[in-house]
Amino acid sequence: MACDANSPAVLDEIGLSTLQAMWDFCRHLDAILQMYEEAWNKQKEVEEYGVLVFMAAVHTNGFAKAQQVAMTLYNKFKKSHYLLWVTAAILLQVRAGAPSKALGLAAVMLTKAPVNLEALQGKAFNRGREAPPASTNGVSSRGR
Repeated sequence: MACDANSPAVLDEIGLSTLQAMWDFCRHLDAILQMYEEAWNKQKEVEEYGVLVFMAAVHTNGFAKAQQVAMTLYNKFKKSHYLLWVTAAILLQVRAGAPSKALGLAAVMLTKAPVNLEALQGKAFNRGREAPPASTNGVSSRGR
């Protein structure tokens, strides 16, 4: 990596996002992962760094790493959606060739992650196939 993510100058949002843009432009996705891992190791209390490590791990096909990070995020911050991230990482591992017996662990994780099904009742699942809402002034909402 061209710089040390432990240096104080790099451990701010602007510095990290600038480096991310540079590494992304150069297609050095592993460097993005390493940069965010170093930042998160330095400041474990910053939840956003953990989230960025998870996302970078997924982008580099590091699904086992993503699973570990999601579990760490859940254990540290106690937010149930991180259990869903663990499950997604397991499913991605199986899709990438991991043994299908891992699906049992995914099922267990889903039972631990509370999902509010009542909030979803009566709401359509939109995969982008539904027409946009009609405009009131004759201008399409997509043209804005």
